[in-house]
Amino acid sequence: LAMILEGSFGEISEKVKEALRRVFTSNERLIKLVDEFLNISRLEMGRVEYKFSKFNLRELISELFREYEFKAKGKNLDFKSAFEGNFFEIYSDQEKLYQIISNLVGNAINYTKKGSIEIKAKFIQDINKFIISVKDTGMGLTFEERALIFRQFVRAGSGREVNPQGAGLGLYLARLLIKSLGGEIWVESEKGKGSVFYLEIPVFP
Repeated sequence: LAMILEGSFGEISEKVKEALRRVFTSNERLIKLVDEFLNISRLEMGRVEYKFSKFNLRELISELFREYEFKAKGKNLDFKSAFEGNFFEIYSDQEKLYQIISNLVGNAINYTKKGSIEIKAKFIQDINKFIISVKDTGMGLTFEERALIFRQFVRAGSGREVNPQGAGLGLYLARLLIKSLGGEIWVESEKGKGSVFYLEIPVFP
């Protein structure tokens, strides 16, 4: 599909291109959904492979920030990042931690129509852990939604209206992954006043 859209097989009309773009987007959503099901299945069966290494958390978040910056600007959102404390190396699975934070940032952008999104990371020396937060000015969650949001196939009512293609697996997968890395995830939110998702991750698992 990508090669056809790029013209590798010859010129096609704009009308056909538009139809192919819709097919391409649907295909990407399906790939993501299948990946989520596979990851959840591996986690629940204890068949996930981990690649623990030392890396700089600040560099990881900065890389993720650059990845989502264009998408946030496309929605006219004020997108920023902040760091507090000493940011030395952390020992964890870099790919999985990136996946967890990416899920939170992607959700924040998808469910925020106007305002701002901030990724913040802070080192808490007393407990030797990092606290990462993703704050948005989106639709927020009710008390009932907060209690259920990390369960499988659960989605906020207003979230289904904004993004009907979601399957309610992203936050469930994020919870499984962060716990497997020795961390925790939680949310603070109020309906109509945005949300703040928190990750607590130890320097050493």
